[in-house]
Amino acid sequence: MELSLRNAPRHKLGLEEETQITSLVRVKNEGKEGTSTLTERANVNNASRRLMIERVTLRKHLVFNLYEFNAFRKSEQGNAFEFPIPRISVPFVVVPYFAVLEVILFRARRYFVLLDNRIVGLFAVEPRNSLLIISNLAVVPEARRHGIGVYMLDQICRMGAELGLKSLRLRVLKKNRPAQRLYVKYGFVKKSESQFSLKLEKRLRNH
Repeated sequence: MELSLRNAPRHKLGLEEETQITSLVRVKNEGKEGTSTLTERANVNNASRRLMIERVTLRKHLVFNLYEFNAFRKSEQGNAFEFPIPRISVPFVVVPYFAVLEVILFRARRYFVLLDNRIVGLFAVEPRNSLLIISNLAVVPEARRHGIGVYMLDQICRMGAELGLKSLRLRVLKKNRPAQRLYVKYGFVKKSESQFSLKLEKRLRNH
């Protein structure tokens, strides 16, 4: 199945206007479009011309893996990794990590999120039965807390709806509290858990 991003909305991403972006995210999450000001609406329209989603081709897999590894390693207290990776160990870990990542994402479609042609986020998804599996989702360290995670989840929901799928599913480490807060606030609920991780799902609105 082909995943589509035709006319994907581009919004919420003026990194130099953090306070305005925070307000925009709040308005969107509350679902109170009528409470937004004319200034906020203008900021959305301006930012929409700056954000792009790019499909990652095979020859850019290494770039994707590098950005993913760096984003996860520099997550809050390293909580995106099951075990901390000291800086001195990075050269010895990165090659086997990339090999494992290629296996995990073998069937997934990978995407970059670009702001003014700079990579600010990335995600990978895989349709499986009635689910759209989110295999990977990360925001680069310097672009965090600006609504990019919410933006990526919006686009993933759009993909799932276009494919006629019922739900989104992902796994998140129990110790990765910032990611858990994002997913729960977005509407994901816990379906099961293992020793180290939680399985979360969100039902799509078209079902």
